[in-house]
Amino acid sequence: MAWIETHQSLLTHRKTYEAADRLDIKPVYLVGHLVSLWCWCLDNAPDGTLQGVSTRIIARAAQWDDDPDTFVNALIGAGYLDLDDDTLTIHDWWDYAGKLIDRRQANATKQKEWRERHNSNITVTSPLRNGATVPNPTQPYPTQPNLYAPPEKTEIAKEASADAASGETVVFPEPVLPDEPPTIETPKPEPPVKPSKPKPNASENVPPENIPKIIPPRPDQLMYSALAAALGAPLTASARGVYNKSGKELRDAGVLPEEIPRLVTSHRQRWKNIDVTATSLAKHLTTLRQPVPANGGGRPVDRSVLAHTQDAEMIEWVYANNPGLREAELARQSANSR
Repeated sequence: MAWIETHQSLLTHRKTYEAADRLDIKPVYLVGHLVSLWCWCLDNAPDGTLQGVSTRIIARAAQWDDDPDTFVNALIGAGYLDLDDDTLTIHDWWDYAGKLIDRRQANATKQKEWRERHNSNITVTSPLRNGATVPNPTQPYPTQPNLYAPPEKTEIAKEASADAASGETVVFPEPVLPDEPPTIETPKPEPPVKPSKPKPNASENVPPENIPKIIPPRPDQLMYSALAAALGAPLTASARGVYNKSGKELRDAGVLPEEIPRLVTSHRQRWKNIDVTATSLAKHLTTLRQPVPANGGGRPVDRSVLAHTQDAEMIEWVYANNPGLREAELARQSANSR
């Protein structure tokens, strides 16, 4: 790879400033144009002489896009190009690129000497000196006589050969084939009959494994259902959250779902003008569990409380069919009250 020598003072040299002022460009741009021109000369004008090279080619080699004559005259005026007797050369080219040129010439001389030295040792052999073609010395494989004698002809074959020699038609007797043994067919074993499963009758009972398993509701669900039956189903998410929170407080206090109708009735008998809510039941639980005083009023029970009797019966049925559920709920409430 070719290279050219440059110095750090090229950017601030007087010639660089003068040529940049003539071209009205920055000095750093002029340095780029100069280096581009010098790199082009390494391959296209290695001796630094631009004889016969037009100013347009010089400007294109230097990557200059404006007027080429202006660019060349600016380099001549600044001293980067020398003009002697109509011969244009690069100033002090041999001082910067001379080492590269000398190296190229020395390499060319060495290569020339190497080729001459090696080519002199090559001997060209004439085809006339090649020896005559030698035939293939491979011998044929000697065959051996047949050691196996052909079998003797039978009497029928001898007679047929004699008749054929006399010109008569030869008729060979039909061969007598031995009787074939009778074929005994072995009966194939019948495939085993798979027992068919009896189809269940519609009138018969369904097997126990097909009966859907009834999952009892959780205690919090029972409490939620009891509150919804006694106070009305909540319509919003916040109301459902109040039911869940109050139901948890009631269960922690030991209240069973079947007690909710009695607590609601006690609340309405004590405070006739105050609406019953899940929060008020949890807040006044201690008072509601006490007997209602004589002057507590005689307000009839709401029909919704009577309708809750069916839910209470369902809760009792769940407890009756799950003996351990009531004990587990009471034990949990007892542990929470401690």
